Amino acid sequence: MIWLIWIVGTFALVTVSSGLAGRMGKGWLMGIYAVSIVIANVTASKMMTVVGLTVAAADVIYTIGFTTIDLINEYYGKAEAKRAIVLAFFANVLWAFTAYVAVNLPPAEIYAELQPQFAAVLGSAPRIVAASMLAYYIASRTDVFIYHAIRQRGGPVWLRIVGSNGVSLAVDSVLFSTVAFAGVFPLLPVIVGQYAIKIAITLLNVPFAYLARGVYRWSSGASQTLKVSEDL
Repeated sequence: MIWLIWIVGTFALVTVSSGLAGRMGKGWLMGIYAVSIVIANVTASKMMTVVGLTVAAADVIYTIGFTTIDLINEYYGKAEAKRAIVLAFFANVLWAFTAYVAVNLPPAEIYAELQPQFAAVLGSAPRIVAASMLAYYIASRTDVFIYHAIRQRGGPVWLRIVGSNGVSLAVDSVLFSTVAFAGVFPLLPVIVGQYAIKIAITLLNVPFAYLARGVYRWSSGASQTLKVSEDL
């Protein structure tokens, strides 16, 4: 049951939130995108086994984050998508800095027993943090470029999402695994496992991306109706 809640719940929440950008404005959608990437980094240390593959609890929302940047590209253009990437990047820098300071601040006496658990959750190794930030930034820029290129050639929405995510998530998996785990774990199984689960999530999320577009159009219409009524 928890798997269903994890996948469908995340899809639904991000879909509705993304769609409401039609009423709330592009800042809303950029905020949803930045928050999803920060949440992914916070939950990345939780590892699980799914159909024999080792995956992170962050994989669902991280992958959907790439679809969200596609929606920003779709609604507001390539330049705004690049701004959203920079926004999310600095949001993650702020999170990483705050987490580092919080872990290293001396705990109160009543919290001393919980300090190791707190450090285990938030105290990611600097190498892993650096790998995550580097892979995220390069992969996100790749995603925006490919989505825009497919759109200019008249490709349908599903092809833009699958095509851009397919390449960008490969870049992300290779870069992150290489920088974070080279010399520690065999790289090929880690890369293949990460990429396989992220592509599966991308395919499952395509209908939700269409739903987000529908919600966006509906909320855009509702926003225009509200504006007209306020003008009257």
